[in-house]
Amino acid sequence: MSQTAYDFILSNCPDVNSAFNLVQKAVTEHVKTSHLVLPTNIDALDIDTAILKLHECVTTEEVSEENCLSVSRQIKKTLALLSDMTDLLNAAQKLCEKDGEDIVVFRNIVLQEIITREKRRSDEELKMNTFRKAQIRDEFESKKDRLTLLRKKSIFVENETQEHHENTQTENISEQRREMSKPFQVEIIKTSKNERTTQLEKKQKQENDEKDTDDIECSSVSDAVPHIKERQFEITQLIKENDTTEIFNQNDKNKEMEDIRKNTEKKFDQKINKNSYKNETKAKKEDDSSEIITVILQNESDQSEKEEKSEKEDEEEKEEDVSQSPDRTTRKPCMKSPKIPLLVIKGQQPGSGHKAVKVYKKTFYPKISSKNLRNYKKPEIPDKDEFPAKGEIVPDLQPEVKNSEIPIMTDAESSQIEEWSGKRVTECVFDVWRDKSKYCSKKLVSRIGECDEFVVVMSGEGSLFGVVMHEKVDRDGQYFEDKKCFLFCLRENGNVRTRKYNIKEKMSNVAFSIGKVSGRNFFEMGDGDVKMWRGRDDSKMLCKCKQNAFKYQEVGETVSGKEENEELVVERFAVFKLE
Repeated sequence: MSQTAYDFILSNCPDVNSAFNLVQKAVTEHVKTSHLVLPTNIDALDIDTAILKLHECVTTEEVSEENCLSVSRQIKKTLALLSDMTDLLNAAQKLCEKDGEDIVVFRNIVLQEIITREKRRSDEELKMNTFRKAQIRDEFESKKDRLTLLRKKSIFVENETQEHHENTQTENISEQRREMSKPFQVEIIKTSKNERTTQLEKKQKQENDEKDTDDIECSSVSDAVPHIKERQFEITQLIKENDTTEIFNQNDKNKEMEDIRKNTEKKFDQKINKNSYKNETKAKKEDDSSEIITVILQNESDQSEKEEKSEKEDEEEKEEDVSQSPDRTTRKPCMKSPKIPLLVIKGQQPGSGHKAVKVYKKTFYPKISSKNLRNYKKPEIPDKDEFPAKGEIVPDLQPEVKNSEIPIMTDAESSQIEEWSGKRVTECVFDVWRDKSKYCSKKLVSRIGECDEFVVVMSGEGSLFGVVMHEKVDRDGQYFEDKKCFLFCLRENGNVRTRKYNIKEKMSNVAFSIGKVSGRNFFEMGDGDVKMWRGRDDSKMLCKCKQNAFKYQEVGETVSGKEENEELVVERFAVFKLE
């Protein structure tokens, strides 16, 4: 059995005074030694006498050398002795501080027991005295306050003042971090769907009253199809500006637009066949179509290369726009947008059979005639920043990437757990970011059951805490006993603060339990000291702490740093094997 610092001081403590006496004696001999001085008249002496004088100088030098070395040896021995004494006294100081902590814990436990029994006595008096309840409660609160003031954090004055100073600094830093971490409030102005539709209807009515000549003039349905596609593209851009949210919710109806266009063309052909002006319209269609074809053929050879280049440039611009805003430019227009334009044959007025087809108004699209058809170009796609702002546009925020390769704790924190437990922290058998367990899964229960000893580490809201179990836990929904179990805290509100809470001997039978498989509860440590579960919205893991089965130093103190029964959002937890 190794000796403690106290035992060494009592039995084998070296005599420092004797060491200083030896140093003093050696220094005295060294000072008394005559100074080394060469003879001044050595040149005047004969050779034999000069040699004799020089030999005497060598003898004197040897005596001085021996005395000097003696002083050096005694000083080194004394310094080594003092170094050992310093280590011994430092070790004794640590033991003394540990004893002081035990004394403080004992004092606080005794005061807490007094408060508990005073509470029982006041409860009994409340049952017996019906008309003195307020006075009894007031007396109990005054006693409780008086006993609470008698509690101490340390018996050493310098430690208590230093801890108070550190606490004030950490509180100020934590307040500054909370202020900096508050999100900026962005006000999003939204217009309801009904308001937008009423505004569009008003504009359409005004345009109908002013002028009704915005129909597409074309000679046949086949000639009108390119214009329809052009205007469908323009509709897409307009809808992106006015009702982007509707486009996002219409992914399932994108393919129906083409079917509606085909059905509309089919109905239009049937209406034309029944029209009484069929012969006249055929003649005009042939004339107009021949004019358009001749104009196009004349310029086709000259502009073929230009058109190919322009189409390539348009496709590149579209691809760039798609890459810049994939959520807005890759979706087709929704079904609630204005539909197919009315196709009007020259010389024919629109009849009642065309009511099923909507008319594109001037507020949305330009008029296209046969004269400027070949000069007409597709509208350019506006950049994302050029859309008119109906309200402030909040950028799409990417969700936080949960990378399980990032360690949940540092090497220093892992070393602290190893120092407390006497075991080595090895592999991570379960990580909620890696194993993606929404509820208490069979994998979690089986992985913990494979460990003879393990540690559970939880992280959330800047705190890092957990439990160390030295017994095997291989079943769900059942408490397991462990007399060496303890809770620990490594970080609190973003600040390094290490604490350890051993379990009470009488509560060791409820040290740890895993929730039932496929249930919302994950863990419970002690009798409700730490309880972690999945919230009902399935989006957050929550934790609640209180004092019950473990030894705490202060009233109301919890392992997570939160108030008792205050919920804490757990961002991540992991289980490590101890060996």
